[in-house]
Amino acid sequence: MSATPPRKRTRKTSDAAIDDGEERPASLSVAGKAVEPVRDEEYWYEDGTIDLVAGNVVFRVYKGVLAEHSAVFNDMFSLPQPPSEGLPLDRPTVNLSDSAEDLRHVLRVLTPKTDASPFGCQNPTFDMISAVIRLGNKYEMLKLLEHSIG
Repeated sequence: MSATPPRKRTRKTSDAAIDDGEERPASLSVAGKAVEPVRDEEYWYEDGTIDLVAGNVVFRVYKGVLAEHSAVFNDMFSLPQPPSEGLPLDRPTVNLSDSAEDLRHVLRVLTPKTDASPFGCQNPTFDMISAVIRLGNKYEMLKLLEHSIG
């Protein structure tokens, strides 16, 4: 006997974690669980042109930068995107299966804040390099792969 819970409407409420004055559902669904969306502290640009969602973390960045470095993102952005549940609809939103930390490592390389070096430091960590290799390969970021394995 299979008992499935009845489908409920998503509650609308103002989200304190991402407070940009827009109404949205109170949570995102991650691995079948309702979680609060959280704005990434490091990569949230108010004038960003795309929201990337990794787990429950939302990164607001510039899609031109991603498209310039990644054939996959370039192709993805050329296609219409369906609306994403739980986030505002004023800009495209892409849900990624990657971890927030891995995505943050890649964004640190693509859009360094203070250091012009591709890896931002003289001794990058194993986690940083492995994340860049994995996502660089997945999203066809060839220059990124060259820097990480070279």
